[in-house]
Amino acid sequence: MAGAVQFAVDSRTFLSVRADRRYWSDANQSLASEATLRRILHNNSRFSVDAGLLSHWEQFDHDTQLEAGFFTPDRYRRHDGYLGLHGELRSVRYEVRGSGGAQQVARIAAYRPDWDFTSAVSVRLGRLLQLSASYQRRNYSLVSKDGWYQGLQFTLGIQR
Repeated sequence: MAGAVQFAVDSRTFLSVRADRRYWSDANQSLASEATLRRILHNNSRFSVDAGLLSHWEQFDHDTQLEAGFFTPDRYRRHDGYLGLHGELRSVRYEVRGSGGAQQVARIAAYRPDWDFTSAVSVRLGRLLQLSASYQRRNYSLVSKDGWYQGLQFTLGIQR
């Protein structure tokens, strides 16, 4: 279950708030909320730039840090600034976004640096098909050590 609302301050500035209930594979549940302030710095179909601030809060029903294979702490907080570039060149759509800030992974932990990089590209294949690829790399700071994860995804879809 989720809900979101967005308010346009003016034609280039937006404030959005989102909340949702999440169910995890380790039988834990969480309540997450997010607030974003976004400003469009340059807007063009070929090349657009936006920047903003994002705050994310998540509270878990129970702390499962020590259970095998899962990390769902008692709570998670993240406060970031981001910069995004996106546009369209003929039949190719692209997006690149970087962010950085501070995160807290448990109630007892201090805030630690976090960063994220995502990119996506989509190519039309004829009138109906679209091939997309996306990549994400994000660091995380646990109570005792730092690490990162990354993911690469390919999608072939029908576009009307």
